[in-house]
Amino acid sequence: LASLVLFINIEHGSSKLLRLVVASVVSALFLAALTLARPFKQSDDLFLACIANLLLTCCFMLGTVVKLCESAAYEDMCKTLV
Repeated sequence: LASLVLFINIEHGSSKLLRLVVASVVSALFLAALTLARPFKQSDDLFLACIANLLLTCCFMLGTVVKLCESAAYEDMCKTLV
């Protein structure tokens, strides 16, 4: 899943957030598939896999927020919320 995002070209386009957004969406979809498919026999293994994937999704979303706060367009909103 992580190497898929490397093929996205961030040099062209309106936003350089494309990798983070795609990574967030792919990670969230994988989390949904993981919870629906239940590929592990033991519930502890499934719980750990879901928690790990949830934390990975949160890291990608936090990276998106940090990247948006660096831009001048959202500077006032970031100072208010963060």
